[in-house]
Amino acid sequence: MKTVILSAASALLLAGGFTGVSTVHHNQGHYTPVMTLSQTEQDVTTLPEWNNLTNYVDVTKYKAKVVENNVGNRVIVLKDKNGHDQFKSIFVKRQSIQKIIDYKGGLVFNGTLTSNGKAKATVKNEKKTNVSKKATTNTTQQKVTQKAKSEKVTKKSQKQTTTTNISKFTEYQNIKKHVNVAKYQAKVVEDNANKRIIVLKDKKGHVQYKSIFVKRQGIHKIVNVKGGLVYKGTLTSKGTIKVKANTKTQVSKKATTKTTQQKVTQKAKSEKVTKKSQKQTTATNISKLPEYQNLKKHVNVAKYQVKVVEDNANKHVIVLKDKKGRAQYKSIFVKRQSIQKIINLKGGLVFNGSL
Repeated sequence: MKTVILSAASALLLAGGFTGVSTVHHNQGHYTPVMTLSQTEQDVTTLPEWNNLTNYVDVTKYKAKVVENNVGNRVIVLKDKNGHDQFKSIFVKRQSIQKIIDYKGGLVFNGTLTSNGKAKATVKNEKKTNVSKKATTNTTQQKVTQKAKSEKVTKKSQKQTTTTNISKFTEYQNIKKHVNVAKYQAKVVEDNANKRIIVLKDKKGHVQYKSIFVKRQGIHKIVNVKGGLVYKGTLTSKGTIKVKANTKTQVSKKATTKTTQQKVTQKAKSEKVTKKSQKQTTATNISKLPEYQNLKKHVNVAKYQVKVVEDNANKHVIVLKDKKGRAQYKSIFVKRQSIQKIINLKGGLVFNGSL
């Protein structure tokens, strides 16, 4: 009988030893539980945010892993078969707020969860009726949808109406001087009391140029999306370049204006060359920038041509171009707050956080 009991006890010990759930170490009268990897992976499915995550992601295709878990929040990363990060879940514990981010497509979900891990409804019933809450919510949602569609149609019609009159705008003649507008489709994307923005797209619908006109000051900027600043200056109400004439000379006004224009042109060319050389100098030191190492973690920089397109007291802007010279990624680094955004120009937000 003793032999049978000892055998059963041994079997239980062996079964407990190979489960890989947890072990306990005895050290000077204190017991310290040690969590193993297998238990951490199994516990992922019991977390309150897991149920909501499965509503937006086919978790069967990925391997889930908790990469951060502290008093404030918990971060779960889902990796594909090749070990590449595809989705991230960020759960703020005190407020029960969850964010789900697709590394290629951007934000998927951002909302508050209930204690059961379900998304908390935020639609409020504004009318007191005797119908069920479900019916009231559906009605409210329909009104919101209809209002959004109506606003969208109105904005679209306003843009189309504005687009047909682009040639009448103050800045249009100046755009024609610097860009062959016949090659592009011009479209007004913003027009308010302060400024007007026109974009010029190629046949494939890609934005190539942007015109920004500040109305009160008459300041006009033309930007080549791939090549940088093309023009910056002040226009008259007729759309011509405003030049300050030198009245304290004996030459004619025409000659004075021509000389002044030449000086403005030479200065602009000099500034352009200076900026270009500064960008090239800065570009050679890109690897020394604080955000570069984080950029390498999220993008295979070896495949692209890396270039600093903006560097001032406030921020760095880096673009990564493919072999055909087309921008594929953009890194924006705000210096004072040490915040970096990495954007896939075709797929959306890749990274947004503090360094």
